[in-house]
Amino acid sequence: MVDKERMLKLLGNGLQPGTVATTLGCDPSYVSQALMDEDFKQQVLILRMENLNAATTRDKKIDKIEDTLLEKLGDAVVWLTKPRDILGAFNIINAAKRRGAQVQGDVLIQNNIVSITLPPAAREKFITNGQGEVVQVGERTTITMPLQKLLKDRIASNASRQNSEGELLQSLGASE
Repeated sequence: MVDKERMLKLLGNGLQPGTVATTLGCDPSYVSQALMDEDFKQQVLILRMENLNAATTRDKKIDKIEDTLLEKLGDAVVWLTKPRDILGAFNIINAAKRRGAQVQGDVLIQNNIVSITLPPAAREKFITNGQGEVVQVGERTTITMPLQKLLKDRIASNASRQNSEGELLQSLGASE
């Protein structure tokens, strides 16, 4: 069983789901399923924002030091007093890793789409749209929905069926 807390920390640090799966030794689909849970996904996004804010704060401090060193370098150029020391410090600070710059583009988690090639006999029963998505199986139309909604609908359906069965059993018991 994969520890979801470790998965959360790795995803929150900005690692891609495939890398997280490899690191934790699980199937990438397990990570994708975890990310379909809106609560888990929200926790990942919160962690990513916290990490990005911390990195941005650190970058601002480095920028302030870099500005100070630039001023000192400007002052020292006139006097030519140990410019190598000042240049060396400037080079080190200027080459400092910018952590906030690592996260580029959307902070949103992307879901992967898996392509499945079916044998010709099975394909006859499936109707696809222009994007290759299955829109009908036999006479039944398909819809796309998030995993959480599917699970909630399934639970509601099971509860409704159990209530109906309970009512049927009660009516049968009353008729005896």
